[in-house]
Amino acid sequence: MRAWGHATGSREPLPRGARLVPMLALVIASLLAATGGCRSRSVSTADDPAASSVGRLTRVVERYRIDHRGQVPRSEQELRGFVAAMNPADRAALGVESVDACLVSDRDGQPVCLVFGGSEAAAGEPAVVCYERQGRDGVRLVGKVGGDVELADETRFRELIPAR
Repeated sequence: MRAWGHATGSREPLPRGARLVPMLALVIASLLAATGGCRSRSVSTADDPAASSVGRLTRVVERYRIDHRGQVPRSEQELRGFVAAMNPADRAALGVESVDACLVSDRDGQPVCLVFGGSEAAAGEPAVVCYERQGRDGVRLVGKVGGDVELADETRFRELIPAR
């Protein structure tokens, strides 16, 4: 079957490879759109808190809850055992190479604080499962039941994590 030159209305065959160029252009444009272009930097956690170590840890805790009838881990050892028992594909889907990488904030370099057994949540708020010890620029990441990660200034942080 031959391709015919429709743009000019002629019945002359298109030159060899003439359909290949537009198809390649379409494929390349689709790939660039899907990957966000040719960015050399990764998305920062300021742009996407879910991409942070707190975000990854929050997803691990949420996966634990799904697998354990809504319960959160009771200890760090329980959480570590859960991650160690996961198959590599599940860990990769959560963005987790190791639990150790999740337990240190990539924003402030401090250990992430875990809240075992759930925290007392403010009215209408999901319980907090983890948070940054120090944060950056007066803002801390707070991971919650349900998988959400919130950027919280000091006032909001005190609402989410009452003094103990």
